[in-house]
Amino acid sequence: MRQAHPAAWLGVGLALFIGALLPSTALAQYTRLQVLLPGETAAPGTPSGKSGTARAQVVGVPFSITVRACDNTWNTVTNNSNTIQITASDVSATIPSPAQLSSGTRIFQVTFNAAGNFTILAHDQSDNTIPDGTSASVASQNLASFTFAAISQKHKYAGVPDGTTVTARDPNGNVVTGYTGPVGLREVTSYGDGRISPEQVTLTNGVWSGNVTMYRADETSINRGNVNMYAYAIDAPTKNGTSDPFVVHPGPFSRLQVIVPGMTPPSSASVFINWNGRKMMSGGGVFFPISSTMVPMPTVTIPTDLPVCFVNSAETTSKPELNTTPGVIILISAVA
Repeated sequence: MRQAHPAAWLGVGLALFIGALLPSTALAQYTRLQVLLPGETAAPGTPSGKSGTARAQVVGVPFSITVRACDNTWNTVTNNSNTIQITASDVSATIPSPAQLSSGTRIFQVTFNAAGNFTILAHDQSDNTIPDGTSASVASQNLASFTFAAISQKHKYAGVPDGTTVTARDPNGNVVTGYTGPVGLREVTSYGDGRISPEQVTLTNGVWSGNVTMYRADETSINRGNVNMYAYAIDAPTKNGTSDPFVVHPGPFSRLQVIVPGMTPPSSASVFINWNGRKMMSGGGVFFPISSTMVPMPTVTIPTDLPVCFVNSAETTSKPELNTTPGVIILISAVA
């Protein structure tokens, strides 16, 4: 029997040594694909290879899935870069283009465009011997609108937090429990949009509750109210809803803000002036003289959202000529 050459034994030993250093996932044999939906996480070594429950999704709202190249025990095969094609049992779904795995995984974005229960499939275009990976069945719910909690107290105040609840609804008025995501908020008044805080909230299982603060007063309809809160899906703005109307009264006056040329007042700035009992505003504003030597300054209240401009020269009746009138043009606005 011939004795093996020492160099051969050295090569075998080196190969074994290198193999011991390599991650087991890189050496694992690629045998299958896994599709993970929102709410699910990988769980190698378990019978299904994952844990958690797939969350319901919403028609027209994109969501992310994760595709993994796996071995027989659901470990990720990290040296796999095959090209994966995504399909769905919702034939109207918006599907991404085929793309390569990176270190054995890739995130794809899918949008269901119909309501129902659907599955998503991952197909390996590089290796047809690998069976398609099929996701769990997931519900696709139809989001029709957002509703606000009924408003029993129509009189609210600018700058004062007020509690409300925003709920995602389907066409039948049922809660869309699958909607977990961002919703934008707006304050809509007869003067246009006002400032609102927060401007964005996150619904969980279709519901958000918390305080909302509005900063633009509108008393143009004391009995009915001309202010509404407006909610819309950040990813699908056509999905929206409006609250019952209400009144926003001016909040307590706290300070003055001076806006000089080159600056822009906040959208919530509002003021009218009473000087010696005379209301100095009509329409878009009345221009009248004012100087830094005037003492006392005019008293300020905040029942409207129309700005008032002042110049330190004679009153000008033609507004476009203000820019040529000697003196500095300033805007004084009340800020809550």
